[in-house]
Amino acid sequence: MPVLEITLLRIKNDFQAKETLATLQHVRALLAEKIHPTKSRFFSTLEDPSLVVILGSWPTIEAHHKFLDSQVKGEILGAQEGIFTFLKGLHVPLREDGEKVDNCGLPLNANVVGFEEFYIKPGERHRSAYKDIFARTRLSLEEYTKPNPAFGSWRMDCIEGEEHVIFSGWKSKGEHRKWMEREKVQNEGFKNLEGEHLMGIERWHLVDLEK
Repeated sequence: MPVLEITLLRIKNDFQAKETLATLQHVRALLAEKIHPTKSRFFSTLEDPSLVVILGSWPTIEAHHKFLDSQVKGEILGAQEGIFTFLKGLHVPLREDGEKVDNCGLPLNANVVGFEEFYIKPGERHRSAYKDIFARTRLSLEEYTKPNPAFGSWRMDCIEGEEHVIFSGWKSKGEHRKWMEREKVQNEGFKNLEGEHLMGIERWHLVDLEK
C-alpha cells in the first residue's frame, strides 16, 4: 500500500527556511537516484518559521523502514544533520491510485495547506464518534474549500492511541479560522469534538518552500 511520509524538522541555528531548500532538494535527488523517487514537497509553517514539514511518498511503509535501517541512509541524509533536528515522522495510507504526492488527493497546490493531527481518546466509542463527525464535517469542508480536495487518513505507526491526519487547502490561514468558527455554530458535533472525544489537536498552516 502506498504511504505518505510526514516528517517534521526543526531548523538549527539562525537559518531561514528558504536557506535550507537547496539541501532538501539535494536529498530528494539522491533518494530518487539511489533508493526511490519520493516526489517530496517541502513546507514552512506560518506558526513557527523554524519548523519544516516534508511530505513524500513510498510504495510501502516497509520500503521506507528498509531505507532507514540501511547503510546508505547516512550517505543520503547526512547533508541535513548540520541544518535540522529531527522532531518526528509519521505515515498514513495514500489512495491506491497514486504513489506520487501530487496525484493522491492532497491539496498541495493551495496558497496555504492546513495540516492537522487529531489525537483520539482511547475506546471504540470515541473512535466511532470521531469518524461520524468527520464524515459530516468533511462534506462542509470540501464544499467550502473547492476546488481544493480534503484529505483524511489514519496514522499507521502510532506508539499508543490513535491519530487521524487531515490536510485541507485554503487561500489564507484566516480563511481556515473563519470556516472553523462557522462550523462550530452549524455543527454541534464539531463544536464539542475536542472536549468530548479528543486528547488534543496539533494544527499547522503550511506554505510551499518551492513557490
